[in-house]
Amino acid sequence: MGDRRALLYCAGGGIGDSLVASVVARALHQRYAAVDALTLPSHRNALERVPDLDGVAVDEGDEGAIGRRVAAESYDACIVTWATPRTARVPQLAGIPIRVGQARRLYSFRFSKRVVVRSELGDVTSHWSEILLDYARAIGCDTHERRYRFVPTEADEREAAEL
Repeated sequence: MGDRRALLYCAGGGIGDSLVASVVARALHQRYAAVDALTLPSHRNALERVPDLDGVAVDEGDEGAIGRRVAAESYDACIVTWATPRTARVPQLAGIPIRVGQARRLYSFRFSKRVVVRSELGDVTSHWSEILLDYARAIGCDTHERRYRFVPTEADEREAAEL
């Protein structure tokens, strides 16, 4: 494992999508010493409480600037869980050698490993976490623990007690 690093690019959908995607970080820890997330500004605080993530950065601003910032981190791999033209371009601009993302899109050529999403083939029974883990499996990572984790702060616990 050494000092190999991976990036989980979960910048799409709602906060639930990003929390479910964090299961992929657990799988990536099989092969990578550090796994960071790149996410939407509104998801940052929640993902900072996910113990499977070592760091959280925000996807905002110019793609080129984000690509340079990501390149400075020297990631070995990136999994994009919500593919868009932007989320396909940034890891490529950053020069990340292993880029896993959704197949069958106009911009899928930007990914070095393309994964067909099961639900596009008619699967209506698999949980979304299982579908997202297909991205990790594409590079030899998996986990048997499918529950996503979120560690509340003392302030969260006090607020919940007041309700």
